[in-house]
Amino acid sequence: MGGAGIEGLGDLHQVPGTQVRVAREGAGGLAVVGDCPVIEKVLRAALPAVRVGRWVELTR
Repeated sequence: MGGAGIEGLGDLHQVPGTQVRVAREGAGGLAVVGDCPVIEKVLRAALPAVRVGRWVELTR
């Protein structure tokens, strides 16, 4: 398989040259793939919404 493993996401790999940011806490996590200006602090703040499936909060 090509690409490097994505830390914190098990066996998932990213395509070379692709930007991936990950926030993880316990069994939950959130990954942003591609060109997005979000920083890790913002990703971590979104984890409670991810845990309960409030996806609309992630697209504001």
